[in-house]
Amino acid sequence: STLFPYTTLFRSLEITDLELYPGLQASTPSWHGDKMSYIPGLNHLVNLFMIWYQSQQEYAINLSHLQHYVELVHSALDHLPPELRWRGGLSRPPKSNFGTDVQTVNLYITQIHIRSSLLEQMDRLATEQGAAATLAEIVKERQRIIDDMLAIVYQMPEETLEANGHSLVPKLRDIGLALLREGPDTGTTLVNLDRLLAKLERLDFRPGMGQDQTSPSNV
Repeated sequence: STLFPYTTLFRSLEITDLELYPGLQASTPSWHGDKMSYIPGLNHLVNLFMIWYQSQQEYAINLSHLQHYVELVHSALDHLPPELRWRGGLSRPPKSNFGTDVQTVNLYITQIHIRSSLLEQMDRLATEQGAAATLAEIVKERQRIIDDMLAIVYQMPEETLEANGHSLVPKLRDIGLALLREGPDTGTTLVNLDRLLAKLERLDFRPGMGQDQTSPSNV
């Protein structure tokens, strides 16, 4: 792959547990991972992280450079297997299960997180350069990011989100900062902010610990 040259030689084979350990089923309880590979989700996650890594390697990062990587991250999940594709509130494909749903949330929230991070870099540059047209497009893209994030966290079952909780909550916090960039001055912004905070309050809780100890406010 020309987009991900550093991962080509190290990409995991998309095999099942039985293919990796042919005698496994004889000595251990069977599960769906025996005959179904979860490696495709891992490989696509690696691709997302490589887009972010490569986007930060150029010495003089400019608006066109960042826009190029925004487009790459937008298309990075276009070729997922059916069981890993985001389908909104629709029923999941036959091969889907709790494990693939957890991967789906991780993949799409990671994609949205990277989009948001690249957009914040673009925002700083466009502000410095007085690029009004770019700033206007950033506002539109920022709203699309918030809409995508809220759709996922409110349409996926909460137990699926909780399985990603340790990594999911910091990403949601970072994405949510985009709301504050615009200022809570519209009804839509306030509603979205309330919805995000309500979901974070439920996910960012550990019995006996209260607030998640990885919270920036606790660092």
